[in-house]
Amino acid sequence: MRSYISEDGVIPLKLALNMIVSSSTSGLLATLTYFWRNQDIKSESVKYVCNGLVAGMVSISASYGNIGQISAIIIGGVGGILFTQSKMIAERFEVDDPLDVSHSFGICGIWSLLAVGLFDQQVGVFSAGSFNQFGVQLIGVSAFTLWSGLLSFIFFFSLKKNDKMRVPELFEMIGIDFMSRQNNKQCLLNTDKLELAQKLQKQRDTEMLSNHAR
Repeated sequence: MRSYISEDGVIPLKLALNMIVSSSTSGLLATLTYFWRNQDIKSESVKYVCNGLVAGMVSISASYGNIGQISAIIIGGVGGILFTQSKMIAERFEVDDPLDVSHSFGICGIWSLLAVGLFDQQVGVFSAGSFNQFGVQLIGVSAFTLWSGLLSFIFFFSLKKNDKMRVPELFEMIGIDFMSRQNNKQCLLNTDKLELAQKLQKQRDTEMLSNHAR
């Protein structure tokens, strides 16, 4: 394991600077992309910008100890673009990821590992002129993706088969945050929300039956 301890503090300063530069570049690109798409300021923009900053930190986390500031800007910029584009694709296909974890940590995490093989000052493609390390990183990314994907599929497929993937529909209608508290469940029995939710459920079931009848 490489040590980044230095008596004169030069190396820790380099680490901090690279991290800040990459994160700032990614956050800036994420912010510009959001305003370009929406043309206004909403509460959603705060989450978008913060996740853009996180994407930049994740993108450089594997290589920030042995790269220059220009490389940090490029890595952060690419990470910001990957974050915003993967988020757009997920929204287009209605993939449910409210915290944007798969974009900021998944996609940018893969890019972080691959960036080592490109920008490392000792073994990277642009410094050593060899694709050896990039090939090693690519194999590692493939192994991690296969392993985590296989385990995730087994876990979530088992949950789906046992009807554990979703909360009851009543919880969806009223709100899982409200229904998760026992006191709220008791209060709900004496309110009109339960009756309203049951009517909505009945109406939806009736519409589904009529659609099948057609």
